[in-house]
Amino acid sequence: MQISNENVISADFPVRFFPNKHNRYALEWMLRNMPGGVGEAMNFANRVTDTIENFSSANVALVTSFFTESEETMSLEEAGRILVAGDHIRVLLHFPWGLAFYHHGVYVGNDMVIEYTGRVSEQKVIRECSLESFARGKRIELDNREDAVYSPIEIVTRAKSRIGETAYCLAYNNCESFATWCRCGGPLFS
Repeated sequence: MQISNENVISADFPVRFFPNKHNRYALEWMLRNMPGGVGEAMNFANRVTDTIENFSSANVALVTSFFTESEETMSLEEAGRILVAGDHIRVLLHFPWGLAFYHHGVYVGNDMVIEYTGRVSEQKVIRECSLESFARGKRIELDNREDAVYSPIEIVTRAKSRIGETAYCLAYNNCESFATWCRCGGPLFS
């Protein structure tokens, strides 16, 4: 049998064959119990892909925001009326040197959010904070793209169970992977 480039699974396999995040995570769940760590490898690939997508979509949103305000965002006051416990939310932020990113959290009710946070020079930690502190003066976006596997009460319980965690990694254990884990599950990396 001749091996060609078409036969080789490359690093961008999850994105090329499963461009939809939900489908990539479904494949991961199917592979979870295979020997040799295939499920864990797919989970790692999914987390890294999510991080790359976060930066690319955030920078497109940042450029677009110069011209128009997104209808998908809401003010702090609107968020307080619209959000329900268990919602995955995000805000568009940027580093001082200009690179944009989305910061994610889980809304737990009563204008409170659980987030993985910390400034560049600080240790990152999962904490509960006010919706106002989470938003940092920015407009809030609802990010319930993924169908929740858990009920709102379970999502909040899962988020609270990780308060105080400091095992942050930009590539695979960040604010987005935390919020996705709370709603959809998956293994934890430490």
